[in-house]
Amino acid sequence: MFDQDIVARITNDGRFQEFMRLATQRGVKRLRSNHIDLTPVIRYLRRLGNNLSMSTTDLTKKLCWLLATCGFLRPDDLRCTDARASRIVNGNLELVVLFPKETRQGQKIIKPVIIRPHPDEALYPVKVFTEYRSRTQAGDCTVVHPKDPSKRYTPL
Repeated sequence: MFDQDIVARITNDGRFQEFMRLATQRGVKRLRSNHIDLTPVIRYLRRLGNNLSMSTTDLTKKLCWLLATCGFLRPDDLRCTDARASRIVNGNLELVVLFPKETRQGQKIIKPVIIRPHPDEALYPVKVFTEYRSRTQAGDCTVVHPKDPSKRYTPL
């Protein structure tokens, strides 16, 4: 099918040989440990105390960490979450992330994120979100969306 000279040049090329060596390896090499200890963060969140008594700044930090962790949200997803469109339905927090990083068939999407209740009230994002919105809802303002200037939204 191919000229033997071309086949010889390709098969003798160091890059091709390295590719074939890696492609035929049997095992998967672990690059790093996946162990992440969340104990210090959870201790810190507990030390902050009750949602009702903590400062709005601490409540915001707690909310962002819980949403990012429980909803697998990137910082950009948090920035693009529409607080006014997000709601609590049957005890679940339904977030609306406008224009996240991922797209569908090249189109921008609105990503729904559902966060379910947690038995530990200190780590319950729905309660934190409820308290956060009760404090911030009066000051809601719509702003131009950072990824689409033709759209306005209410950031967290």
